[in-house]
Amino acid sequence: DHVSIAAKFDRGTLELGGAVRQLGTQPTFDGNLTIDAPDFPSFMRELGFSYEPRRKDLGALSLVTQLNASPAHVGLTNLGASVGDDSANADADLVFGARPSLKAEIKGAKLSLDGYLAAPEKNALWSAERLKLDIFRKFDGDIKIGAERLKIGPWDLHMANADFAVKDAVVSTHGARAQLYGGAASVTGQAHIEESGLAASFDMN
Repeated sequence: DHVSIAAKFDRGTLELGGAVRQLGTQPTFDGNLTIDAPDFPSFMRELGFSYEPRRKDLGALSLVTQLNASPAHVGLTNLGASVGDDSANADADLVFGARPSLKAEIKGAKLSLDGYLAAPEKNALWSAERLKLDIFRKFDGDIKIGAERLKIGPWDLHMANADFAVKDAVVSTHGARAQLYGGAASVTGQAHIEESGLAASFDMN
């Protein structure tokens, strides 16, 4: 059976199209998802998220991906997304269970992460709001991230590559690499995501 859904919001559109098939005892969906919004933060707020980013001019959101879903998992293939001048491609697969398991690979051309963080309080450099990392307590997985250029605070990283393992609310990386100030840098460490906050230990060489 063919499924086609088009949703128009005040600040964006969502289109989902594909086919539903019966695979054994479970239905599966194969199709495509497209999202377009002229202003990314406004669209997120319209979806019900409380989102006030540091930058007010992040720009338009464009997302296209192939989607495969069943009661057992959700997979995204050949995902391409951009917000303003930032862009990334990704593949991801989330398997449901007693503890969900995620495998994802994200590759970006240029990513400037500061602008997406919560806006700081007046006359403050950084937001006093604690980063909401509780989501990492809800699944295990392996996440690979690569970017030709990645800007985080004072760091302007080139050819950044990192493999993150998430297990029992602990996020760890071994030998994350990047070019920084003309030289090579690597980071190893782990972060414990606790109900009371974040306990992290990382070493940079």
